[in-house]
Amino acid sequence: MLVDQIPEKQKSRYHINEDALITLPSGEIVAISNQWGIANIELLIEFVRQNGFVVEKAEQ
Repeated sequence: MLVDQIPEKQKSRYHINEDALITLPSGEIVAISNQWGIANIELLIEFVRQNGFVVEKAEQ
C-alpha cells in the first residue's frame, strides 16, 4: 500500500520503518503488510507465479 494512504489506525499492520519501505521506479513509496500467515500467503505465491514471477524459499 502507498505509505501516504495508510490510515493512522492501520499503520501497525504494515512494516513502516524507513529500512522496510520500498521505493518504486515511479517514486512512490510502499509499505508491505505484516498480516501474512500460512493461510493467505500460499494464495499470493500462486498468484504471482501465474503472473510470471519467480518465488523461492529463503534460507533462515
